[in-house]
Amino acid sequence: LQAVSVVLKLFSNKVATLQDLSEDIDMDTASVTEAEGLMKRSLDINFVVSLHVLNKIFSLTAPVATLLQAASVDLVTAAEEIRVCKKKLFEFRADSDGTWKELWSISSSFASTHNIEVDPVRRKRKVPRHFDELCSDEQTDDLQQYLKTGVYLRALDEMSMQMDDRFPESNLVMLRQMSLFSE
Repeated sequence: LQAVSVVLKLFSNKVATLQDLSEDIDMDTASVTEAEGLMKRSLDINFVVSLHVLNKIFSLTAPVATLLQAASVDLVTAAEEIRVCKKKLFEFRADSDGTWKELWSISSSFASTHNIEVDPVRRKRKVPRHFDELCSDEQTDDLQQYLKTGVYLRALDEMSMQMDDRFPESNLVMLRQMSLFSE
C-alpha cells in the first residue's frame, strides 16, 4: 500500500526523473531505453487505472495483512478482520458499476492533472480464428469497459478467490475457538 501511495503522490517527480534520464547524453543506451520505456508506460491511462485499482484493493486488505504479520496475533480480531475484508470485497463486486465509476473518476482526474490522454486512439486488434472455430473473438472498443473487465473486475475476483481459498469459514471458526486457549 505504501509503495503505491508513494508512486501516486510523487508521480510528477517520477516522470521528471525518467525524462531527465532519457535525455542524459552520458547515460548508456540500455538505461536510456529503459527510462524511455518506463516513462511511456507511466504516461498511459492503463497504468494510471492499474495504480488506482491496486491502491483501492491494498487499502482494503492492508489492515488484515498488518494484523496477520504482527508478532502476536489476537485470533478473534484476526478472524473478524478477515470476515470484514471478505465482505467488503463482495460488496465492491456486487456494486461494481458504482465503485468502478468512482475509480474511473479518480483515475481520469489524476490523468488529466498529469497530462495523460484519457481516451487514446487504440488500433483494433484482430484475433486470429483457427480453422476449427465457428466464431471469432471480439474485443471491445470502449476503453473504460475494457479496463473495468480486464483490470478492475479481474483484480476483485482474484482477490476474493484468494481470500476464500486461504480463509474459508471453517478456518475462521477454528481461529475463534483457538483464541479460547490463548492467554
